[in-house]
Amino acid sequence: FEAFLWRVMLTQVTIDRRREAFEVEVELKMDVVRTRLEAAAQPADEALAITRELVAALREMARWAAEIPMCKKRKRVEDIEAVERELKTAMEEPEVDAELRRHISLEGREALHLAKQYLCDVIRLRLASVSESALHRSAGRQVAKYLRRAKVLDIVGSNGEGTCGKPAIEP
Repeated sequence: FEAFLWRVMLTQVTIDRRREAFEVEVELKMDVVRTRLEAAAQPADEALAITRELVAALREMARWAAEIPMCKKRKRVEDIEAVERELKTAMEEPEVDAELRRHISLEGREALHLAKQYLCDVIRLRLASVSESALHRSAGRQVAKYLRRAKVLDIVGSNGEGTCGKPAIEP
């Protein structure tokens, strides 16, 4: 959410793997605020007015969030958990592993997109009623983990040495 005087950023946080919350970060656009304060006859009063505008905007955002039915929020969390469980199971299957390895060996953004799409298709067949956003978010994270693991294995090599012939650091 961006306004003339500030930018509000929400960060999604999961607590105890069950509860979902959002952290709010507010960044004042100091160049605009400073100009407004310098032009004011009473800077303290103007600062108070700016603060009240910000509080009103935050209250409006809270009102928007409160309008989302709890059942939708709960379903979203349940969808994410279901997708995560199913992805972990799928990643252990040799066919899925081989197909991901094939996509990642191609390199490039398109290859990563294809790997993500492949994972989405695999999970969509198993969980037909899951939300697309939960599916794509989790599949993207899983492809990123797979890519990092593949890079570490590529660097380490099969004999436990790095590509320079020196002992590799354990991942």
